[in-house]
Amino acid sequence: MIIAPQFLEKGVKHIEKGLLFWDSKWRGGGKSLAVDLNEQLPSISSYEVLDQLIQTVIDKNPNIRKILILGHSAGGQFNLRYAAISNSHIFLKNKDIHILHIVANPSSYLYLSKSRFKYTDDGRIVEASSDAIAECPNYNHYKYGLENLYGYSAQINADEIKKRLLSRQIMFLLGTSDNKRDWGLNKSCEGDAQGNNRYERGLLYKHHLQSLSKDFKSNRHIWLEILGVGHDSTEMFTHDDFISKLRDTYL
Repeated sequence: MIIAPQFLEKGVKHIEKGLLFWDSKWRGGGKSLAVDLNEQLPSISSYEVLDQLIQTVIDKNPNIRKILILGHSAGGQFNLRYAAISNSHIFLKNKDIHILHIVANPSSYLYLSKSRFKYTDDGRIVEASSDAIAECPNYNHYKYGLENLYGYSAQINADEIKKRLLSRQIMFLLGTSDNKRDWGLNKSCEGDAQGNNRYERGLLYKHHLQSLSKDFKSNRHIWLEILGVGHDSTEMFTHDDFISKLRDTYL
C-alpha cells in the first residue's frame, strides 16, 4: 500500500506498518523512505510504482492500445518527469501501445539545458543572464534540470533523458488565469528562475523546448492554453477546448 507523501510533509511521525511513503521528492521519482516501523520495506521510486500500475493494467487488459496519464499541479510535475525518464515507454512501444501524458499547470519544469528565460518589458522572451541566476547555485539540479540526478532518474544519463523528453507524446495545458503567486506555488529560487507564476513558467518552458526541438524530427508535443481558467484541475480537464483537442489528436 502507499500513503500520500503529504502526510509525511505535514509532520506525521509514525506511519502504519506495511505502508510505503515518500518525502517531497516523490514529484521527481524519489525513493520511498524505509524507516521507523517500515525500515525493513524496500525503498522504491514513486515512478517504479507507476511502472507497476501500467504493467498491471496491461496484464488485465491484453487488448489495450492506448494509455492516457493526466497530472495537474504537483501531479503535472510528476507526470512530466516520468514522461522524460520512464523505461516503460520502450516496453509499450514494442507492444504497439501508445501513451500520452497530459501535463497541466505544474509549478516547475524539467529543463534540458542550463539556459533559463525571462520576459522583457516589451513582451519578448530572452535568455536570462548568468548574473540573474548566480544567487541560485542549484537552479539546474534535478528536478529542475539535469544535474545531480536522483532516484529513478539516476539510472539514465542526461543526454538520454533529453532525447526521451523531446520525442515522447506530451500535451501541455496552461490555464491563462493561473498567474497568481499563491500558497501552492513553488517560490524557491530554483522555481523562480523559471518564471514568476505557473502560466509564465509554462510559456517560457514552451520556448525552451521549441528552441531545442527545431531540428528534432520526432517532436510530438502539443501546447494548449485554456482561456480564463486558473489553478483548477476540474475546470482544466473538463474544458471543451481540452476535450476537443484530445479527441482530435489522440482518441
